[in-house]
Amino acid sequence: MNTLQRQGKRKILERGRAFGVFLLVLLCAGLAGHLLAQSKKLQVAVEEANLYLDPDTKSPVVMVLPRGAILTMASSATFRRDFLYAFAVNPETGKTRSGYVLAEAVRKLFPEINSTNISSEVESTEPKEFNLSKTPIPIWKWGMTKTRLLELEGRPLGIERKPGGEIIQYARTLLDKRCLVEYLVAQNRLVAVRYHLMDKYTDKNRYIQDYYRLKAFVVQQLGEPKRDESLWFDSLYRNNAEQWGTAVSQGQLEFRAEWTIKDTDIMLTLAGSDNMVAFGAQLSAPSYKTSASF
Repeated sequence: MNTLQRQGKRKILERGRAFGVFLLVLLCAGLAGHLLAQSKKLQVAVEEANLYLDPDTKSPVVMVLPRGAILTMASSATFRRDFLYAFAVNPETGKTRSGYVLAEAVRKLFPEINSTNISSEVESTEPKEFNLSKTPIPIWKWGMTKTRLLELEGRPLGIERKPGGEIIQYARTLLDKRCLVEYLVAQNRLVAVRYHLMDKYTDKNRYIQDYYRLKAFVVQQLGEPKRDESLWFDSLYRNNAEQWGTAVSQGQLEFRAEWTIKDTDIMLTLAGSDNMVAFGAQLSAPSYKTSASF
């Protein structure tokens, strides 16, 4: 093969590689919405989490994600033992970026329920309204020991052990809604409490109505949130309010609001994936930011 033939072959290969990259970009753009909707959801559990280009903390940072931000797992595998490969959408630009996040910096948006599945398999066509006149008085306080918590709450539904501590789960009815309550214990001390709505609605817009009703109640008690977001990751239903509930269940729309009052941070989250909706609240102590990330 002479020099001209080799140069010609090289150019064909280069064009082929360029076309392959172009095809890959097109496929990623076309499949991004589908992947974001169908894959597993993660939520940042630390003050800030870096999305790295490679599974290495010395790698360039693709994006910095704040506590509460939602990511989508792109693979169930763990890389270099500590990293998960995930997608995240930049709310300012609307662009989807992929990268590696430390597993210890995130948690699964949908809780893993030990022992018995308490979520209803039947979707309710006429769900009850939140009964905000029945606001429960907490029996717990920050720094309470695990032993004292178990004495007050009784036998748990399950206990999930994590590298940073333990998640103790209970099935409860709160505000006339069936909930999963998770107590987060780090270094034998209570640092956070999560509430997950377990009732399922046929009309996905009811989740949004419940979110706004609960948010308005908190605003009445504590004032305007320090952070209040509705994030669109796919504009398919943006101009059709009747489909916003569907957008939430497909991972295209998320709602988040945060308050800080005295020694407690409060976060409301409404997000979804795989035609499921995760609606819940988290209350955390200042020590949660430094003592736990699960």
